[in-house]
Amino acid sequence: MFVLILIASFLVHLATNIANDYFEHSGGVDTPGSLGGSRVIQEGKLSPQAIKRGIIFCYAAAFLLAIIIVGRNWPLWCLVAFAALSSVFYVAPPVKYGHRALGELMVFLNMGVIMTAGTFMALTGELQREVLALSLPGGFMVANILYYQSLPEIAADADSGKRTIAGLLGKERAALVQLLWWPLIWLLVLTLVLSGELSVLALLCLLAVPFHAISMRRIWKAKDWIPLDSSGWLIKLLYVWTGLAILAGACHDPFQSVAAPPPAITAPARHLQSSVPAAPTPAPAIQTAPQVAQPTAPTAQTSTPAVQAPAPAAQEAPVPATQAPAPATPPATLAAPPAARASVGPGPPMAAPQASPVPQPITLPPGAPQTQPQAAQPAQ
Repeated sequence: MFVLILIASFLVHLATNIANDYFEHSGGVDTPGSLGGSRVIQEGKLSPQAIKRGIIFCYAAAFLLAIIIVGRNWPLWCLVAFAALSSVFYVAPPVKYGHRALGELMVFLNMGVIMTAGTFMALTGELQREVLALSLPGGFMVANILYYQSLPEIAADADSGKRTIAGLLGKERAALVQLLWWPLIWLLVLTLVLSGELSVLALLCLLAVPFHAISMRRIWKAKDWIPLDSSGWLIKLLYVWTGLAILAGACHDPFQSVAAPPPAITAPARHLQSSVPAAPTPAPAIQTAPQVAQPTAPTAQTSTPAVQAPAPAAQEAPVPATQAPAPATPPATLAAPPAARASVGPGPPMAAPQASPVPQPITLPPGAPQTQPQAAQPAQ
């Protein structure tokens, strides 16, 4: 999909350039002595009819690719329509906004914001604020290429009736605008770095400062600005270097590898915390066993003589090893009240002895000879 977007963008850009050659030639702006355009018509390399057929072919091919790329994304179709009309009427009548000092603004919108945001929408189906922020430096850089190209043509554009920003400002103020243009772009890149939209690699664009200084030195020294057309490669070099630095800053995030581990570290910590309360659960089960034998001694002192009979039986029952399965039988009800007595309070233990009949201790064979006389004395 990205390759199709790249091809379609190239076709529209090519159609815009050759349409500029065609309409500027037919309008009398580009003459054999002028500097604008590719000059293929003025030098006899291509005829105006061949240029016209090339314009139709490029726009038609770009439209077919747009059908495949855009589909039914109607918001994206609005951007495509705006870009197409802007491409045609840059110098084509009756609009010719390029002759109304609007060329830099429309180039900033089309080749900066719309091209970047439209590509992102075509690939993802959505539009994000970060994408719009990253499109601003590119738009200003492309607009400066057009602005610099208008500096050597101030006099020629004035004679043909074409109005540009440089022509309206004059040489001195136009040179001042060119001086501040690229520092403002670098300041915008620095702002994007500080806001976290770009990494520090984007600051490599500051290495292009010497190229800007060389171009400004040539502007200040030139009395006639027509030779400045041969120094346009410095502006293109500024554009390429700054653009590569922005791409490096947008594609590489040095803090991403540091920010990723914290979620992986906190997740095991939650498992450890959840397993801590589960560990003490078997502890009460271990402590209940010794509580069966401990409360038997105080029961003989605090309870009535009728309750003393089950107390010795509770002591003698755990002695034989063969009576291990006895807790599952009804005599296990005698071991339950001591645990309830230690956890609940004095109320429930009174109901536990009443639930078990008194004659049960007499049926126990191991303690019958010893417990019978002790139980008979209080009866007399």
